[in-house]
Amino acid sequence: MYKDEEPVELSIWDLKGRARRRQERRAQVTAWYLRPEERDVILDIGCGDGFVTSFFSKAGFVVGLEPFYSSLEVARRKVLKGNVQFVCADARFIPLRSESVDKVAVLEVLEHLPVESQRMVCREVDRVLKKVGFSWSQCLTRKRSFILAVFTAGS
Repeated sequence: MYKDEEPVELSIWDLKGRARRRQERRAQVTAWYLRPEERDVILDIGCGDGFVTSFFSKAGFVVGLEPFYSSLEVARRKVLKGNVQFVCADARFIPLRSESVDKVAVLEVLEHLPVESQRMVCREVDRVLKKVGFSWSQCLTRKRSFILAVFTAGS
């Protein structure tokens, strides 16, 4: 999507010590809430370098969606699991069929988008989620706290 971007300087994979443990814990908590199962199709919107995506590998199939090629290059090098695929795309226009995904993770993405784009992403998540699916969203606030939300399809 963004071919002219700068390469990723430092990814989560490169972190050490406390910073690395914080990211691992964040990924573990997200995976705990999503509870990947063998039959699940999971979509990770804004997957970045694939660090959190790698924690969903117990699912039947995982799609990491990211608009930046440089981040996806890191993800493809680091996450070498056959059931994980990375796609370069804009979350406002998710290139998946309607009702094709069981669970969606949207971590620290929405707060970076204008309001209308946020609405478009939410509509797309609703479109791709199966009727019994759910979405786990996490937004960072200005005070460095998180707003968490869990939505089911059609809500």
